[in-house]
Amino acid sequence: MQKNEVIATLEEMADLLEITEANVFEVMAYRNAAQSLEDWYGDLEEEVAEGMLTEIPAIGKGISRVISDLVRTGSADELLRVRGLVPAELPKLLRVRGLGPARVRALWRQAGVESPQDLRKAATDGRVQALRGFGAKTVERILAGLDYLQKQQARPAKPAAATTSAPPAAPKSTGKIWAGMSGYSYPEWKGTFYPADARPAEFLEYYAARLATVEINNTFYRFPSQKVLAEWQSQTPAHFRFAVKAHRRITHQARLSAAARDTIVEFVERCGELGTRLGCILFQLPPDFGRDDARLDMLLEALPQGPRYALEFRHASWFDPQVEARLRDRNVACVAGDAPDEDARRIVTADFVYTRLRRGNYTQDDLQAWDAWFQAQTSEKRDVLAYLKHDEQGVAPATLLPHWVAAEPSAARKLLKETLAKPAKRTSRTRRKTAG
Repeated sequence: MQKNEVIATLEEMADLLEITEANVFEVMAYRNAAQSLEDWYGDLEEEVAEGMLTEIPAIGKGISRVISDLVRTGSADELLRVRGLVPAELPKLLRVRGLGPARVRALWRQAGVESPQDLRKAATDGRVQALRGFGAKTVERILAGLDYLQKQQARPAKPAAATTSAPPAAPKSTGKIWAGMSGYSYPEWKGTFYPADARPAEFLEYYAARLATVEINNTFYRFPSQKVLAEWQSQTPAHFRFAVKAHRRITHQARLSAAARDTIVEFVERCGELGTRLGCILFQLPPDFGRDDARLDMLLEALPQGPRYALEFRHASWFDPQVEARLRDRNVACVAGDAPDEDARRIVTADFVYTRLRRGNYTQDDLQAWDAWFQAQTSEKRDVLAYLKHDEQGVAPATLLPHWVAAEPSAARKLLKETLAKPAKRTSRTRRKTAG
């Protein structure tokens, strides 16, 4: 097995153990091992050959034996044992959006569901809705998830050697504004932007019905798994775009050194599985990372052809015409934006612009100045990707939407206006948090 396959297998084992209510520490051991491998960028086969797996954080002797067997043979006795604890078709339920180990356990033990076919039957004959915590909306989502899973399975299989997706080609700029927030998974937005009774698993679908793009930050801390990328696709419409922040091992640990080259390619190829929903990959440099032309050139040369890329400098030494020329040669956007106590920077180095608005409060004059700049870019047929910093009260979308709502498809525009006109009732928790 390759590294990504080993990670997926460890996550599978953790899920199956959780379904069977195994010892919580055993479950966490497998989850932590999978996470550790995600964040580690050594040669897994070499570590196995040298017997050095236990040098990787969170990997003890027991799990190191499982990993060694997986790498060498593609299977492991412990994997077969864990898979034997549940019906053969039951793990497929974990691929249905909204179903985690706890819900799969309930479906199995309380409704006798052992396969996707069983689940569809139970969802239509009322057994699922009769379970505690499974309402009519949940049944609708389950049936939609089963339909999506069936379509995925009907697609032609990839060649056996293909382990990653080729990064999608960047779209041709047409002068469109893509406006959204930096992040969407904020429970504190319940009662303002999100309905008060919304579940975190429902946030993205609700958000994507109203805004056309989002900037993802958690990819800075961990590589997105194939399962997560598939869920993002299934919960968003075809026109939706994700801006994904590059992993910290590239920008903050290796600091664009040659040691990051393979990680850059691996990260871009992983994100390529988003297909046309991949809007841009953002490389954000640390504030103490001063100008280094050699390292910049390494990054630009290592970037696979295809996606859009943006580079955010946070040290003043980078803002130089020669640096901008290097970016223009590769059609990489220099991030425009502002921050508290800083003047706005509006720089164009690509056929699109990437903007991060970081201030906590904006006056109408501030927003009108950005709007004028955006309109100037779109008049030149440059697309605009604009992301506003989130706030704890969930009112930041209302700051953004009146200015750029016209950029959204008509159905989304209608929902946005309704959201602004009739915000969801605040929960008592939200009222306490925003008081004073």
